[in-house]
Amino acid sequence: MESSKEHILDLLIDKITGMISPEDDLRLNRMLDNDPEVQKEWESLKQKFGTTRAKTYIDNVDSEKEWLIVSEKLNAKKSIFKISIAKIISAAAILVIIGFVVLHNFKSAEHIAKAHLASSINQDKVRLSISTGETISLTGNKQVINIGDIEILNNNKALSYSRTQNQAMDWMTLSVPAKFDYKITLADGTEVWLNSVSTLKFPTIFAKEFREVYLEGEGFFKVAKNKNCPFIVHTPNSKIRVLGTTFNVNTYHPKSMVVSLLEGKVSLQAKEKNHILNPGHQVILTDEGFNDQLFNQQQVLGWMDGEAYFNNLSLTDISEILKRWYGVKVFFEQREISNFKLSGVIFKNKPIELFLNSLETSSEIKAKIKNNTVHISY
Repeated sequence: MESSKEHILDLLIDKITGMISPEDDLRLNRMLDNDPEVQKEWESLKQKFGTTRAKTYIDNVDSEKEWLIVSEKLNAKKSIFKISIAKIISAAAILVIIGFVVLHNFKSAEHIAKAHLASSINQDKVRLSISTGETISLTGNKQVINIGDIEILNNNKALSYSRTQNQAMDWMTLSVPAKFDYKITLADGTEVWLNSVSTLKFPTIFAKEFREVYLEGEGFFKVAKNKNCPFIVHTPNSKIRVLGTTFNVNTYHPKSMVVSLLEGKVSLQAKEKNHILNPGHQVILTDEGFNDQLFNQQQVLGWMDGEAYFNNLSLTDISEILKRWYGVKVFFEQREISNFKLSGVIFKNKPIELFLNSLETSSEIKAKIKNNTVHISY
């Protein structure tokens, strides 16, 4: 495992308790896809989390009482605080966060303090993180935020900012959680639309030689033209270089990134190779290399209008859209049903029940939602 075991454990705990940030969730999913050790740790944690005893305790636990008990013990014996997953499960030492969840394998007081404080953090907010470590929640109302010489305007799901010319370069990260989408106008006038569960790291002022940003998730770019200063989008496994153009980048699937070009020309660099993309074409980057093909604009860009069109797509992939757009969990009652393929459309601004009803009437599949989990069966 490339990251430290303790850091990976932190991420796994955050994921199973629902506290993980969009950017950390993307990083962890990549590790789960590529590292057998992380997969094994995750399966072990899920198995212990799902025990009947743990679930029964969750339904009856008094969160305030449990936290007071844990707090007293932490204050009394901070130096010897060490708990194993098995011991916590057997003792049902469970803390409630937002809804009822189980915290496992906390190795220090810091872990439990983090979990307890998370109950007061609204996970359903678009967030702007700055280099000082401060995180600002962006609301749907108009906001004017001043950070040093930077004035940030947040208005109706759109973010823009102005700065002094002499200001030193600093970095910010815009994080968009499930159910949301957002637009940001960068320092050079470039416009970026972010889909749900996406992050964009960007500078407050661009360098003279290059304009660089970092994307995870999905984003649509309308790059301001500047032939003397190329615009570069870094993704987890590639680099996209442009001068002034309009394109979409989808990195949701770590093993299958997609770049779709509407106008201009882009150069995609990955695995020590380079590929030039022309308008109307998209390139799919996999372990085998570049796959250049024409694309359906409605299917690729429909998300910007709150419409997800899909053609012959597996229920596994469709469930990922539901998770991002509605913030739900999806459970397949029979494993083989996840491979069932469908064609259709999901409307983000319509209730999820509309899609589930359509799914039932157009196929032999049954779909019900209960406690924010969609159950799919034959």
